[in-house]
Formats: sequence, structure tokens, C-alpha cells
Amino acid sequence: MIQEFEVKIALERYQEYVDALREAQDDIEAFEAQIYHVGGSIAKRPENPIDRGTLQLNNMEWMKKLVKERDRFQHSVKLAESFIAWLEDTPIHRDKQFIIDRYRNQRSIAWMEIEYSIDRSTVFRKVDYLIRKYVNYLKHATSRTDLSDNMIL
Repeated sequence: MIQEFEVKIALERYQEYVDALREAQDDIEAFEAQIYHVGGSIAKRPENPIDRGTLQLNNMEWMKKLVKERDRFQHSVKLAESFIAWLEDTPIHRDKQFIIDRYRNQRSIAWMEIEYSIDRSTVFRKVDYLIRKYVNYLKHATSRTDLSDNMIL
């Protein structure tokens, strides 16, 4: 179950996670190229046949580590993006643009105060409120899904 702090951290570090995800994907591609392409330093056959098995195990463990790191960043980016996609964006409720300005565009609190004509504490309260609303929505959505899956027709 997703917690409020997970969504908040994913939003606050959104750009950092996007960059890390891109870097992790590049690392995986570079490692795969090094392993599977002819002439790669890892693809060369070791002099001692016993070392070959050890080398393959080390490569597999390293690849698992890279994939796990990429998946962690990908989860955080998807969490932030799904939250933003869930928000309403109407002329009256500018929640989506509010969150995009604050976290994707990395606008300062002072800029937010001027742009949205609200005080500093309202910025934080509004973000917390929207996150709480989203997490409650997810809890109710998953509980209804669980009930419908267990229903006997």
C-alpha cells in the first residue's frame, strides 16, 4: 500500500529520479553491450576455465543490481506521474498545474505565492491535502478491486 510520504518524496525528488532513471538505463545498456558484444572486455574468455563461471556469476549479480536500481527509480517516477495524471485541471481547480509548477518545473515557494495568490503555509497544506486525497483514493480503489475479485457470481 502506498503511503503519503512515498508520494511526497517522489514529487520532491522527481527530477533527480528522472535523471537517475535515465542514468541507470544507460548503465544497463552499456553493461549489456560490454557483456554481449564481441571485443568487450567482459566477453573475452578468461585464461583459467574455472574463472569463467565466477565471472558469469559476477556479471549476473551486477546486472540484477543495476536492474533493481532502475526499477526503484522507475517506481518513484511512475508514482509521481500517476499522481499528477490523477489531479484535476479545470479553470476553478488548478491542482494539476499547481503540482506541476511546484515539482516538475521546480518553482520556488515565493513564486508560488505570487502566481497563485496564496501564502507560504497554504502551499504546503495544499500539497499535503492533495497527496492525502490521492492516497485515500488509491486505498478505496484497491479495496473495491479486492472485493470484486473475491465475489462469487
